[in-house]
Amino acid sequence: MQRFIAHAIPYKLSLFLASILTTSAYPTLIHATDKPKSENTVIISAPERFKHARTELLPNIGTTVYSIDQRFIDSMSQGDNTPFNEVLLHLPGIARDSKASGSLHIRDDHGNAQYRINGIELPEGISGFGQSIDTHFVNNVDFVTGALPAQYGLRTAGIIDIQTKEGNIKPGGRIGLQLANYNHAESSAEVFGSVGALNYYLSGSYLRNSIGIENPTARRKPIHDDTRQTKSFGNLSYYFEDDSRVSLLFGTYNGHFQIPNNPDQTAQFSLTGFSNIDTGFNNIPSSSLKDEQEETNRFVVLAYQKTFGDVNFQLSSYHQFSRVLFKPDIFGDLVYNGVATHALRSSSSNGLQFDVSYKLSQNHTFRSGLAFNRQHTDSNNRSQVFPLSDGVPSADPITILDESSKLGTTSSFYLQDQWSISRLLTVNYGVRYDRISAYIEEQQWSPRVNLAFQATENTALHAGYSRYFNPPSQKLLSQNSINKYDK
Repeated sequence: MQRFIAHAIPYKLSLFLASILTTSAYPTLIHATDKPKSENTVIISAPERFKHARTELLPNIGTTVYSIDQRFIDSMSQGDNTPFNEVLLHLPGIARDSKASGSLHIRDDHGNAQYRINGIELPEGISGFGQSIDTHFVNNVDFVTGALPAQYGLRTAGIIDIQTKEGNIKPGGRIGLQLANYNHAESSAEVFGSVGALNYYLSGSYLRNSIGIENPTARRKPIHDDTRQTKSFGNLSYYFEDDSRVSLLFGTYNGHFQIPNNPDQTAQFSLTGFSNIDTGFNNIPSSSLKDEQEETNRFVVLAYQKTFGDVNFQLSSYHQFSRVLFKPDIFGDLVYNGVATHALRSSSSNGLQFDVSYKLSQNHTFRSGLAFNRQHTDSNNRSQVFPLSDGVPSADPITILDESSKLGTTSSFYLQDQWSISRLLTVNYGVRYDRISAYIEEQQWSPRVNLAFQATENTALHAGYSRYFNPPSQKLLSQNSINKYDK
């Protein structure tokens, strides 16, 4: 069942949308090795078989699942040009605190969301103003909430599982262009098809406009608020007969944001070389500041999925790198804020994930899995500040360096059994183990029980108990010492 909540149209008003289809968009996927035997033969494509097998690996028994498919995305005012976080706002229980931060609140919980692509968990990166996930490559999204079963851990406010578009035997593509006010222009392109046993899907987009972040003033046009963003994605799958496949997924995001200015502000500090004789403060207009932020995110996933008999498994490895760089307007920030910080945050993650399911009998399905992630985070700050002399700030700034880094690991393991007691009643029970070693070292065993009862054709009852382990995010790096700023 799909349920949606209406949401206000974004601040941009689309004036023109063009899309060119070289073939019918994303027809039924049929692999080259699948040959119809007769007119009455029902063909299940290889990609569809493996999608079903992936569902067997990660069931959502006893939880609440809301889905958004490609048809719903296409019906939105901006179609697949809609930023991904704005797509998620149509789901119940999801809200956004501000356009500038881009952060989501899920069921009154700030962040604490887990993102997966084709069932593979993406590690946490450094978040900024932009969206690293491009809606163009999304085929459907499942939003999983409630008492989560044992395969989900660490980030548990909600699971956002993205199923991507895939290639098919009939090649084709699409080119799109969207123009809007605030100098908005977004172009995109998609290519899909197959070569023998290799299926491919590739997409890319480029966006620019003059209102990249929220306008801090009541004026219609913000000052110094341009943005440029590029995204790319690829999904390559190679099929070995009908029982296994190797998939390579990769994505990139690069964003550049100007920090909008608030004009007619009063300078608070005096800076040598910029003195105003009449006021005693510096005379740098607040409308002329040039703060900027650059954002980068890259990920690559290599996965092997196999089905033989009653056993399904998927083994995947991944790498993710993210980086956020804030470049201040040194003189302007000193005059108005008393501090100008050149801040760099970066995170690099490598990990493995393994999930397996085995149908023990008609009534029992055994599932297990493990995951390991190694994350290295860096925080580099170079701050210009005014030292105090007898409680009065000097007009000559000094430089303070504050650098830190951390190498941390997380390890997880789960074991569970799906027991179909009857045609109407199913119980999924298991246990999960998580361990984290970073700023702290902690571990926990978490029992999970989920029940689903189909009371009538149109009524289902869900119940569950889940113990959660939510360690602090390693990307939230703190300064080495507050005393460094005690000058």
